[in-house]
Amino acid sequence: MGSFFSVFIAELGDKTQLATILFSTDQQLNKWSVFAASSLAFVLSSLFAVLIGSQLSQWINPRIAKLVAGIGFIGIGVVTLWSTARIELKPYKINILTICPGFVNTDKNKRDGIPKPFSMSEEQAAQHILKALELEIQEYLFPISLKIGIMLERLLPQFIVNKVLSKVIPSEY
Repeated sequence: MGSFFSVFIAELGDKTQLATILFSTDQQLNKWSVFAASSLAFVLSSLFAVLIGSQLSQWINPRIAKLVAGIGFIGIGVVTLWSTARIELKPYKINILTICPGFVNTDKNKRDGIPKPFSMSEEQAAQHILKALELEIQEYLFPISLKIGIMLERLLPQFIVNKVLSKVIPSEY
Protein backbone atom coordinates (compact mmCIF):
# COMPACT_ATOMS: atom_id res chain seq x y z
CA MET A 1 0.00 0.00 0.00
CA GLY A 2 2.92 2.32 0.70
CA SER A 3 4.22 1.93 -2.84
CA PHE A 4 0.75 2.81 -4.19
CA PHE A 5 0.60 6.10 -2.29
CA SER A 6 4.23 6.95 -3.09
CA VAL A 7 3.70 6.43 -6.82
CA PHE A 8 0.30 8.14 -6.76
CA ILE A 9 1.67 11.29 -5.12
CA ALA A 10 4.73 11.30 -7.39
CA GLU A 11 2.56 10.97 -10.49
CA LEU A 12 0.18 13.83 -9.63
CA GLY A 13 2.59 16.53 -10.78
CA ASP A 14 4.43 14.42 -13.34
CA LYS A 15 4.82 15.60 -16.93
CA THR A 16 2.86 12.52 -18.05
CA GLN A 17 -0.12 13.78 -16.07
CA LEU A 18 0.26 17.21 -17.64
CA ALA A 19 0.29 15.60 -21.09
CA THR A 20 -2.87 13.66 -20.20
CA ILE A 21 -4.54 16.89 -19.09
CA LEU A 22 -3.59 18.54 -22.38
CA PHE A 23 -4.98 15.62 -24.41
CA SER A 24 -8.18 15.80 -22.36
CA THR A 25 -8.72 19.41 -23.42
CA ASP A 26 -8.99 18.36 -27.09
CA GLN A 27 -12.74 18.35 -27.86
CA GLN A 28 -12.23 15.91 -30.77
CA LEU A 29 -10.77 13.17 -28.55
CA ASN A 30 -12.97 10.81 -26.57
CA LYS A 31 -12.17 11.28 -22.86
CA TRP A 32 -12.43 7.54 -22.17
CA SER A 33 -9.93 6.79 -24.93
CA VAL A 34 -7.53 9.36 -23.44
CA PHE A 35 -7.97 7.69 -20.05
CA ALA A 36 -7.46 4.19 -21.52
CA ALA A 37 -4.39 5.24 -23.53
CA SER A 38 -2.73 7.04 -20.59
CA SER A 39 -3.54 4.11 -18.25
CA LEU A 40 -2.09 1.56 -20.67
CA ALA A 41 1.02 3.70 -21.18
CA PHE A 42 1.50 3.96 -17.40
CA VAL A 43 1.00 0.21 -16.88
CA LEU A 44 3.50 -0.66 -19.64
CA SER A 45 6.10 1.85 -18.41
CA SER A 46 5.64 0.48 -14.87
CA LEU A 47 6.13 -3.07 -16.14
CA PHE A 48 9.31 -1.95 -17.90
CA ALA A 49 10.56 -0.27 -14.69
CA VAL A 50 9.84 -3.39 -12.60
CA LEU A 51 11.63 -5.65 -15.08
CA ILE A 52 14.67 -3.37 -15.22
CA GLY A 53 14.69 -2.97 -11.42
CA SER A 54 14.53 -6.72 -10.85
CA GLN A 55 17.50 -7.23 -13.19
CA LEU A 56 19.49 -4.44 -11.52
CA SER A 57 18.87 -5.97 -8.10
CA GLN A 58 21.15 -8.83 -9.13
CA TRP A 59 24.07 -6.40 -9.51
CA ILE A 60 23.31 -3.67 -7.02
CA ASN A 61 22.77 -3.91 -3.28
CA PRO A 62 19.09 -2.87 -2.75
CA ARG A 63 20.04 -0.84 0.35
CA ILE A 64 22.44 1.23 -1.73
CA ALA A 65 19.86 1.65 -4.50
CA LYS A 66 17.31 2.91 -1.93
CA LEU A 67 19.89 5.24 -0.39
CA VAL A 68 20.85 6.65 -3.79
CA ALA A 69 17.19 7.02 -4.79
CA GLY A 70 16.36 8.78 -1.51
CA ILE A 71 19.27 11.15 -1.82
CA GLY A 72 18.36 11.74 -5.45
CA PHE A 73 14.75 12.63 -4.61
CA ILE A 74 15.87 14.99 -1.86
CA GLY A 75 18.40 16.52 -4.25
CA ILE A 76 15.78 17.03 -6.95
CA GLY A 77 13.49 18.70 -4.40
CA VAL A 78 16.22 21.03 -3.17
CA VAL A 79 17.29 21.96 -6.70
CA THR A 80 13.68 22.63 -7.68
CA LEU A 81 13.13 24.76 -4.59
CA TRP A 82 16.32 26.77 -5.13
CA SER A 83 15.66 27.22 -8.86
CA THR A 84 12.16 28.47 -8.17
CA ALA A 85 13.38 30.79 -5.42
CA ARG A 86 16.08 32.20 -7.74
CA ILE A 87 13.47 33.04 -10.36
CA GLU A 88 10.90 34.43 -7.91
CA LEU A 89 13.36 36.57 -5.94
CA LYS A 90 15.39 37.91 -8.87
CA PRO A 91 13.09 40.94 -9.44
CA TYR A 92 13.79 41.94 -5.82
CA LYS A 93 17.55 41.78 -6.44
CA ILE A 94 17.92 38.82 -4.09
CA ASN A 95 20.44 36.27 -5.32
CA ILE A 96 20.42 32.69 -4.12
CA LEU A 97 23.66 30.76 -4.36
CA THR A 98 23.90 27.01 -3.96
CA ILE A 99 27.19 26.01 -2.37
CA CYS A 100 27.81 22.26 -2.26
CA PRO A 101 30.94 21.30 -0.38
CA GLY A 102 32.19 17.77 -0.32
CA PHE A 103 32.96 16.29 3.06
CA VAL A 104 34.50 18.76 5.50
CA ASN A 105 36.61 17.28 8.29
CA THR A 106 35.43 18.60 11.63
CA ASP A 107 35.98 17.49 15.19
CA LYS A 108 32.39 16.22 15.26
CA ASN A 109 32.55 13.95 12.21
CA LYS A 110 36.06 12.50 12.56
CA ARG A 111 34.87 9.53 14.61
CA ASP A 112 31.51 8.79 12.99
CA GLY A 113 32.86 5.94 10.82
CA ILE A 114 31.24 7.22 7.62
CA PRO A 115 33.53 7.16 4.58
CA LYS A 116 34.29 10.66 3.32
CA PRO A 117 35.78 10.63 -0.17
CA PHE A 118 37.40 13.90 -1.31
CA SER A 119 37.28 15.33 2.23
CA MET A 120 38.94 18.64 3.06
CA SER A 121 39.80 20.77 6.06
CA GLU A 122 37.50 23.43 7.47
CA GLU A 123 39.93 26.11 6.26
CA GLN A 124 39.88 24.79 2.69
CA ALA A 125 36.08 24.66 2.72
CA ALA A 126 35.87 28.22 4.07
CA GLN A 127 38.13 29.45 1.25
CA HIS A 128 35.88 27.80 -1.34
CA ILE A 129 32.74 29.26 0.24
CA LEU A 130 34.24 32.77 0.29
CA LYS A 131 35.23 32.39 -3.36
CA ALA A 132 31.68 31.32 -4.31
CA LEU A 133 30.17 34.27 -2.45
CA GLU A 134 32.65 36.72 -3.94
CA LEU A 135 32.09 35.52 -7.52
CA GLU A 136 28.31 35.05 -7.00
CA ILE A 137 28.35 31.67 -8.71
CA GLN A 138 24.79 30.29 -8.75
CA GLU A 139 25.84 26.69 -8.18
CA TYR A 140 29.28 26.07 -6.70
CA LEU A 141 30.42 22.49 -6.17
CA PHE A 142 33.78 21.67 -4.64
CA PRO A 143 36.26 20.03 -4.60
CA ILE A 144 36.67 19.53 -8.36
CA SER A 145 36.54 15.73 -8.00
CA LEU A 146 33.05 16.05 -6.46
CA LYS A 147 31.98 18.42 -9.23
CA ILE A 148 33.15 15.99 -11.91
CA GLY A 149 31.42 13.12 -10.10
CA ILE A 150 28.12 14.99 -9.95
CA MET A 151 28.38 16.00 -13.61
CA LEU A 152 29.00 12.36 -14.59
CA GLU A 153 26.10 11.24 -12.37
CA ARG A 154 23.79 13.57 -14.29
CA LEU A 155 24.99 12.22 -17.66
CA LEU A 156 25.36 8.49 -17.04
CA PRO A 157 22.46 6.02 -16.92
CA GLN A 158 21.30 5.39 -13.34
CA PHE A 159 22.21 1.70 -13.35
CA ILE A 160 25.85 2.58 -14.06
CA VAL A 161 25.85 5.19 -11.28
CA ASN A 162 24.35 2.64 -8.87
CA LYS A 163 26.96 0.05 -9.85
CA VAL A 164 29.82 2.51 -9.24
CA LEU A 165 28.35 3.63 -5.92
CA SER A 166 27.93 0.03 -4.80
CA LYS A 167 31.69 -0.39 -5.26
CA VAL A 168 32.59 2.88 -3.47
CA ILE A 169 30.12 2.85 -0.56
CA PRO A 170 30.55 0.08 2.03
CA SER A 171 27.65 -2.41 2.10
CA GLU A 172 26.59 -1.44 5.64
CA TYR A 173 25.35 1.92 4.28
